[in-house]
Amino acid sequence: QADAKIYWHNTWTFQTGHNSVSTRAKQIDYQNRINQVSRLVATENQVDCIPGGEAWAIARANPLVGDTLCKDDKAHDGDTGGGQYLNACVWFEVLTGKSCIGNTWRPSDYKLDETKAVELQKAAHQAVAEMYGEDYAK
Repeated sequence: QADAKIYWHNTWTFQTGHNSVSTRAKQIDYQNRINQVSRLVATENQVDCIPGGEAWAIARANPLVGDTLCKDDKAHDGDTGGGQYLNACVWFEVLTGKSCIGNTWRPSDYKLDETKAVELQKAAHQAVAEMYGEDYAK
């Protein structure tokens, strides 16, 4: 379609304890590298970036969330850990230009703690604001 838009999704690094991420310091280093490459790829290809990895880094640094966003495999975004929810919040903000903060909708079978959901909304909003500016998603 003529009005279709391409985005580059910046991903996250594995959870600490994964066989390739033995320490929090290594996880932070890997995430910083992923973020740099994602921004470079997006810039060189003139596409917008979905700052998922940045949101994961922000959330993981929050003691109310921690490094708990993955499934048991310590790699994929989990539902009970909140990784899927965090990614959805980031995509929502970038695609709609609306803030995810205060959104109360959850799938009926979703087991995410409400306090954690609020913190994930904040992390998503912060990541989008850092990439696109404070006024982007209101």
